[in-house]
Amino acid sequence: MRGLDQWIETPPDDADPDYEAMVDPWRKVIDKDMPLTRFAKAVYKSTACGPYINFKINNDRITSSGDSHGHDVLEMTLDQLIENKIPFAGLQIGSYVEGSEAHVGPHDTTPETFWDTVNDVNREATFYWERDNLDWFIIRSPLRNREYLVTVDDEEVRFLDRVPARKIKDQIVPRETDDGLVPDVPDMWEYEPYDNSMEVF
Repeated sequence: MRGLDQWIETPPDDADPDYEAMVDPWRKVIDKDMPLTRFAKAVYKSTACGPYINFKINNDRITSSGDSHGHDVLEMTLDQLIENKIPFAGLQIGSYVEGSEAHVGPHDTTPETFWDTVNDVNREATFYWERDNLDWFIIRSPLRNREYLVTVDDEEVRFLDRVPARKIKDQIVPRETDDGLVPDVPDMWEYEPYDNSMEVF
């Protein structure tokens, strides 16, 4: 592990960085007695998608997702960053979606928008998880009167004109609407949530 000195900024003689001003806005998000790594773990455990946090330190990004790089800094509190003259440039939020190849973010955020960013990442990650893992995430095929044989709970089920979205997942991305995220599907395909009225054999 590299020493702590690597994170300490050596400013020009005529510069006087205000380390406290860098940190102070984040006190409304991160408790003053909480090490950065514990804060990241709390956000991870309290959010369904299990997001990771990138801490932006001296033009570098130190991730909370298990990389040992920069672990010495992550053990510090905000006050300790100031004491050690380590420039803190903010946070990024992202998520690796379980059961999927999708990766959301990382997105820059501010103290004012932090929890909104966490929620946005969680919504998008949830979209991809459902798209890639759930059979009821259904789209209507442009090929009418065609049956699709799909395994659902270890049983083969025939869908008429419809297919689970994961079958063409690379063509389906989220689109923001007033009702939240909805699938933006390829031309001629239609998205419809699963319901019991579907023609399933």
